Amino acid sequence: MGAFLGSVLIAGCYVSQSRQSLYIEQLFVRKDVQYHPDLHVGTALIKYVLQHKEEIESFFHASFHDAKVEPASQALTGYYEKLGFRNTNDSLNTFRKRI
Repeated sequence: MGAFLGSVLIAGCYVSQSRQSLYIEQLFVRKDVQYHPDLHVGTALIKYVLQHKEEIESFFHASFHDAKVEPASQALTGYYEKLGFRNTNDSLNTFRKRI
């Protein structure tokens, strides 16, 4: 999934599936818009992915019960918690949200 400003890609989100879970593999946002107070591109992109779960399920020929992320740093855990993800307390520092 991608977010564009005009014709310029400003954010992207890679997803995959495993064990009836939708994995948000990577989320990237261009630095020049990352902290823009009005855009919230990363948040909007994650919400878009979760709201379009049926399309992603169709692509993967799978059914998802939850979404999972592995924050790249400790600083991002609060960000994902604000979006409703909860730490699963596993060795991979995975966060999960029922969808």
